[in-house]
Parts: sequence; structure tokens; C-alpha cells
Amino acid sequence: MSTLTGYKPAETYKDLLHMSNSNNGVDTIARQVYDGEGHPTPLELSSTVVNFRTDNDFKFKIGGTAITSTANEINQLAGISTASTLASQISAKQNKITTELNKFIVGTSVSGVTENKTSSEVATMMGLKTCAYANTGSGINNVPVWKDATGSVTGFVFNDAGLQVKTASEAKTALGINTGDNVVFGTVQTNGHIRFKAGASSLSASATTNGNIQYVKYASGGTNYAKLQMVVQDNVGSYVVHDLISKSWS
Repeated sequence: MSTLTGYKPAETYKDLLHMSNSNNGVDTIARQVYDGEGHPTPLELSSTVVNFRTDNDFKFKIGGTAITSTANEINQLAGISTASTLASQISAKQNKITTELNKFIVGTSVSGVTENKTSSEVATMMGLKTCAYANTGSGINNVPVWKDATGSVTGFVFNDAGLQVKTASEAKTALGINTGDNVVFGTVQTNGHIRFKAGASSLSASATTNGNIQYVKYASGGTNYAKLQMVVQDNVGSYVVHDLISKSWS
């Protein structure tokens, strides 16, 4: 019905909307609107505010479509004019990022502006210096192999200056190992083979060489010798060279 004319109150009260305010009418406090039987509606009214409730599965629709955005999300649209489409204005306002192959996107000195940098440029920005390149090493164990900038295999040491790449010679120097030095180990165990490099002459027996094992290959008096020798101390305390294996041929 569009008018109450001709209808009794008993025939119309269910359709009448009202607020419960002790018959004081609308004031500055937003109150929920009910129908004549006390069923709630999503509307809240005051003398200054119209509020739409979203609890109890209430929905606010425009043209039959429910609005699911929050008030804060809708407020984010403030400042967008109606002179052009919303999509084009958002596109114009957003920070556009253009990517380039094999480059990093970094910020610039200008707020909201980015640019593309190579790995070398990023390293310079971060104050990093060229140190080493690591590859996967063997295909079986994937053991890292440290290399210098030219790709040559090197060693590396860690000291007060940090991790530094060194050549094999530099690594030996850093460890205090010189050519010809005897390196002392504890127990040495191998699951493979031990290969001895052939020496040109027999071992020299002394307290210094006691326990040394050496493979020697030499010629004397027209006879060739190949021996695996070991320096041992005999029962009277003398040091002698003992042949573990000895082969000879002319």
C-alpha cells in the first residue's frame, strides 16, 4: 500500500517502521529501525547519521549487487576524479615496475621510483667486493670448488679479514707449510689406494726420518731398483733403512 487512508491501524501497523526511543523521535543517537512486529532491519538512523549494519547477515546492495568492500577500502578511492575511468586512474597513480632480463629491481633516491641493476651494480651498491665463484664441483658429491674471477681453482682461508680466496701456494703459506715439509697427522684411514711418488734415492736413516715410508726408484751399477722402504729403529737403538718391498732388473 502507498497510503494509509481508509485502513485501520490493525491493518497497517506491521508495515510501519519505527525506532525505540520512548516516543522522543529522532535524536543524535543512531538507533536501529524495526517494523511494526519488532523485526530488525539493517538501517540505523539518527538526526545526523544513516548507518547500515553488516551483522546478522545484513547486506548492502546497489542495483541488486552486494557491496563487499569495507568502508576503509571505499575511502581509499577518495581523490580519484570522475573525469576518466577508475581503471585508467588507478593505472596512472600506481608505481609502474618494468623488469629486465637478469637484473634486480632496486629503489632509487627518489621515493616510489625503481630501476633495474645488474648483479655487479647491486654488489657495488651493497659494498661487496669480488671474492670467489663457487660451482657444484663433482657431479657425484657436489663438493663446492672455490675459484677466482678467472675460473682457476683456488683454496680459501678464514681470518680476521673474513673469508679470503687464496691460490694453493698462498694457502700453504697461510697454513705455515713449505715445500718438503713433513706434515704430521694422527690416524690416517683410507678406503681407497695410497700412491707414493717415486724418489730418486734411498731414504736416509736418522731420528728425524724414523718411521718414514718412501717409494724409491733408481739405477746403480747397471741395475734398476724399485723399493718401498721404511726407516726403523733396531733393538740397539740404531736407525736403519728396511726394504718392505724390493724389485730389481737389468
